[in-house]
Amino acid sequence: MTTPDETTTDRVDTQPDGVAKGAGPEEIKADIERTRAELGQTVEALSSKLDVKAQARRMAADGKVRANELATRVQASATDRQGKPVATVWFGLGGMLVAGAAVAVLLAWKRRR
Repeated sequence: MTTPDETTTDRVDTQPDGVAKGAGPEEIKADIERTRAELGQTVEALSSKLDVKAQARRMAADGKVRANELATRVQASATDRQGKPVATVWFGLGGMLVAGAAVAVLLAWKRRR
């Protein structure tokens, strides 16, 4: 068990405030500037985490990018080299149309009951 008086070798050359023993004014100023910069980065990181509107804007922008990428991939896979729709696209659209009509009929039927 260590006592409060025992120190590790990396702390021997520093004072409790983290400044090296015998440090000159320039070293102390540099340490202060370094600490200020670190504190500024920390405050900036915390501020960005707490800014809900900015987070929502970033998420919306990311969603738009993903949607555009998906649309591009779907369009590329749904057309042939001349840009004409592939036959499977027409079958898929027809299937969705039939499914939508079936859902509409079922909803209308349930309302009447």
